[in-house]
Amino acid sequence: MCQSNGNPDIVVFIVGNRIIEVFVKPFFVKFKLDTFWLRPISWVVCGALSGLAGLNLFDEQFANPYVGVVLTAIAVGGGANFLDLFKK
Repeated sequence: MCQSNGNPDIVVFIVGNRIIEVFVKPFFVKFKLDTFWLRPISWVVCGALSGLAGLNLFDEQFANPYVGVVLTAIAVGGGANFLDLFKK
């Protein structure tokens, strides 16, 4: 697992957010689906991206690196405000 040097988590969030906005959200709007499900989809997409990148914002808090990667995926998929809570 790689450490979170700089701000690659922010880049993963932005890329994941753009994927949801460009490819997924138009289907929800066109077919008048409940937008509640955009958040879990965002967690899955950003989780996959952060998992592939090996991001771990919690490397010092947990001995098992996979726990940190899963929590990072949840944080990155949660949005910018949610991610900002962990960066402080």
